[in-house]
Amino acid sequence: MTKKTLIAAGLSEEQAAKIMEELESDYVPKADHDAVAEKLRLAEEKVETTEEALKKFDGVDVDDLKGQIEKLSNDLKQKDTDYQQKIADMEFNTALDAAITAAKGKNTKAIRALLDIDTLKASKNQQEDMKAAITQAAKENDYLFGDTNQQHYNPPAGGKPNTVTDMASALAEHYNK
Repeated sequence: MTKKTLIAAGLSEEQAAKIMEELESDYVPKADHDAVAEKLRLAEEKVETTEEALKKFDGVDVDDLKGQIEKLSNDLKQKDTDYQQKIADMEFNTALDAAITAAKGKNTKAIRALLDIDTLKASKNQQEDMKAAITQAAKENDYLFGDTNQQHYNPPAGGKPNTVTDMASALAEHYNK
């Protein structure tokens, strides 16, 4: 409807202008209408999605979930602590074995049995204390330390010493008599 149509219908110019003002004040451009309609549609989708998500939590005890989360967090901390302890034990054992080997220990298990492992682990200066404990064990049990190469048997007066170190030389010695 235009102003011309209203004047042609018999209204005065003033009446036609008032009607046009009223029509234009109620008029919303299509782009604005579409934008508002899209916002409304998105809001309704969000509400539906939220309601669906909340339905999944129907009957769920929030305090129970909090308890489970706290329990899992504590379990994770405990596992982390256990893991760190295992790493520390592994590093200690490796260092102790290296110290025993450096002291020319023949049997690390036997030498470990002579040492106070708990005291060494709790020590502030583990390397020095390990060396001191191993040195003390070597003084008290010298048969556990020393050269690990086996010495050949030398028979008494006039006997032939055993010089065989492998199967090939043993066969050669036996058949070359």
